[in-house]
Parts: sequence; C-alpha cells; structure tokens
Amino acid sequence: MKLYALHPGPAFSIHDDDLHYINGRGLADLYGLRPNEYVIWDDQKPQTYLGRKREDYTHLHVRESGNYSIKERLRKYNGENISSR
Repeated sequence: MKLYALHPGPAFSIHDDDLHYINGRGLADLYGLRPNEYVIWDDQKPQTYLGRKREDYTHLHVRESGNYSIKERLRKYNGENISSR
C-alpha cells in the first residue's frame, strides 16, 4: 500500500477570513485518512522525512479550495481534466 505524505501548513478560513495552521492530524482528518495510511512530512522539520524517498508517497497539502477529496486530488495529479466535474 502506498502511503500518503501530509504537509501541514497555514490556510485561510472561508468562515472567518482568518489564517489558521492545520497540523498533520488535522489534515489527516480533513482527508479522511486513518493513522496507518499516512506520515507527516513537515517541510519546516526535516526530521519528519529524513531517510524517506519523496517518490514513495502521494503528497497531500492544505488546500485553499477547502476540498479535501483524495479522488479529485489524484485525478488532477494524473493530468485529467476535472474542471467540468
């Protein structure tokens, strides 16, 4: 099973127009992932990814759109036109 690498970071809330930091566990919840399906890959903390190969993971980030559907993310990554869906 290929694991996901979650990249925590800041996001603007559409509800209160405020900047919030989404941590790794919060990002996993948004994407609907179980603990055995991901690793935290924090670009600000190299110790979270030392010894890991970037290409071994599907990387998921905080999304400005607020849409955390993995299927949509993978279609976009694979070059499919999803704008009409």
